[in-house]
Amino acid sequence: MEVLIKNVIMRKSLLFNLLFCLLIGFVSCSSESAKTEEEIIKEPTRYYVKYVITTQYTEAQGQMINDKNELVYFKGNGEYVYGPVDKGFKAYMEVTHANRKTVGQILVSINQEPFTLKASKETYGENFAISYTIE
Repeated sequence: MEVLIKNVIMRKSLLFNLLFCLLIGFVSCSSESAKTEEEIIKEPTRYYVKYVITTQYTEAQGQMINDKNELVYFKGNGEYVYGPVDKGFKAYMEVTHANRKTVGQILVSINQEPFTLKASKETYGENFAISYTIE
């Protein structure tokens, strides 16, 4: 009887250890393999451009260049994000009909980092243009 109890305990212990190892194996594995430092370096740098227009005059309007190097028109307040764009991309914003306080900003994000301000202009009733080239 004692041998039978030892066999049952051994089998339960073996089964428990096997299940524990399988559980650890499933938890530690992920569907995506970890990227090596070399793979991370080889990934292309992705730039995103954000244009911000803040105005007290809803009729302020203008144009900006999108990620396809096309002119895009806007009217009033707004934030516009384009990308990814390549290094050397020239971000450009022109504001017209700015009859009151108007602020234009160009911000850039690199590889999903927070946007940082690269160019800004504030006017009171004047048209203006700002640009920034990604280097």
